[in-house]
Amino acid sequence: MITFPNEIASAAYSLASKAYGIGHAEAKEKLAAQFPQLTRNELEEIYLAACGLHETAYRVSSNLRDKKCTEAEAESLLKQKCPGFSEEVYKRAYADGMFESMW
Repeated sequence: MITFPNEIASAAYSLASKAYGIGHAEAKEKLAAQFPQLTRNELEEIYLAACGLHETAYRVSSNLRDKKCTEAEAESLLKQKCPGFSEEVYKRAYADGMFESMW
C-alpha cells in the first residue's frame, strides 16, 4: 500500500480542499513550489489522491447524514477508499466533509 509523507500529504490536502476557490492548476503550482524535490509524477499522484480524499470525505459524510452508514463505517470507508494518508489528514478530511455536507 502506498503511504504519502505526512508533511507533503497534509499540504496537498490543504491545497486540494481549497482548489475550488483558487483552481487546481494554481494549487499544484503552490505544492510544487513548496516541495521542489517532487517529480512531476509524484506531485500528480499525491495531488490527485488528496483531491480524491476531499471528494470521498464529502460523500461518506453525506451518507452518514442520510443515515446510510454509521460514523465508524464512514471513517473506515474513507481510509479504505483513500489509502496512504496519516490519521491527522483523515481527521481533517472527515471534519471538512461533515462541514461541507451540511449545506
